[in-house]
Amino acid sequence: MNNGEKKEYRENKSFLINFGKQVRIFRQQKGLTQEQLFLITGIAADKISQIENGKLNTGISNIPCIAHALGKTVIEIMDFEYEKVLPLEKIKTSALKQYA
Repeated sequence: MNNGEKKEYRENKSFLINFGKQVRIFRQQKGLTQEQLFLITGIAADKISQIENGKLNTGISNIPCIAHALGKTVIEIMDFEYEKVLPLEKIKTSALKQYA
């Protein structure tokens, strides 16, 4: 993973974790296993696990497929709060300005 990929991952981590939690909650509410969700969506069960654990940034084309399989709209599956992680340089700069 190069520096640009690390930065992007760090900035998206909160989003990925919250999206994954949302998928897991809706899957469990529907009474589906990851394997059953795979059979409906065609997204491999190990990939679904990675999505649910915030470790895989799924393609945008998979989101409507997942939502439909879970009986939800894209808006419902994306309806969560997340805090974007700021790069360390911005945090330091912001903190220094407060105490200047």
